[in-house]
Amino acid sequence: MKKTVVIGLVVTLLGVVLFSIGLGHGGAKTVYWDHGFTTESYAHVDSHQTSSQYDGIKNFDLSTDSPVQIKKGDVSKVEVTYPSATKITKSGDTLHFVLKLPQRRHSVIVFGSDFQRPSKSVGKTVITVPQDTEIGTITSNVSDSISVHNLTIKTITSSGVGDITLDHVVTKGNLNLDNTGDTTLSHSRFPNAKLDVGAGDVTLTSNTFKTMNVKTGAGDIDFNQQNVAESFTAKSYVGDIDGKIARNKKTQVSVSADVGDVSVFGSSHKKQILSSVKHPVIYKFTSDVGDVDIH
Repeated sequence: MKKTVVIGLVVTLLGVVLFSIGLGHGGAKTVYWDHGFTTESYAHVDSHQTSSQYDGIKNFDLSTDSPVQIKKGDVSKVEVTYPSATKITKSGDTLHFVLKLPQRRHSVIVFGSDFQRPSKSVGKTVITVPQDTEIGTITSNVSDSISVHNLTIKTITSSGVGDITLDHVVTKGNLNLDNTGDTTLSHSRFPNAKLDVGAGDVTLTSNTFKTMNVKTGAGDIDFNQQNVAESFTAKSYVGDIDGKIARNKKTQVSVSADVGDVSVFGSSHKKQILSSVKHPVIYKFTSDVGDVDIH
């Protein structure tokens, strides 16, 4: 019996070590069988940074494997710095960006000098708009990351798998983010928000909204006190939820966890607090596998 336990512990430890080595060398990729274990990486693309200016631009359509940053600056026209491999076209007041890096397939080598971390970095796309510009629409299908700073936008939608950061952003229309990576919203304002994160953490800092619905397939959800007019719901299928909400007579909150601990305002016994007012602010937080702690 003792011998079996020792062997089991050794095998487990070896598995953890090999997993760590594999993950540290680009192992977080889909592996499938095609005449042997096969995975994909990005082929090398010759590219250098270049810049262009565009007049009369209100909308951006982004379909790129390059990291993207959109910000205000001291420019008279929209100024773009981007990898030269990017195809940029102008259609009316919309600027279209396309950069999809070719992928190559290769057999998985468990040991050997060929086991290297794949890279798809070809440079960064930086879009700088004039200080007085109000953006119409940003449509994002970015596989790396996109960050937007200090802008007023009519609408922004994202369906890419990359990380997204909105900092001091105001949207006049509803915010819809689908299948994103890590999602960070800070000091931003929008009417209603729906965040459907494929796999990634969600971090919310001092935002203002009417309603928000957050879901993440695998990741933690963290937030400080938000300015909520009607409702705030969040669910993590695998991950913890930790946040702070307003504690007053309008607050109505419920929490649940299938596998994990729950706590509301320091009490692990309460899973629901009802409000007696006619129009309460409703909070609902659930995790299938993870702790839920609401302060």
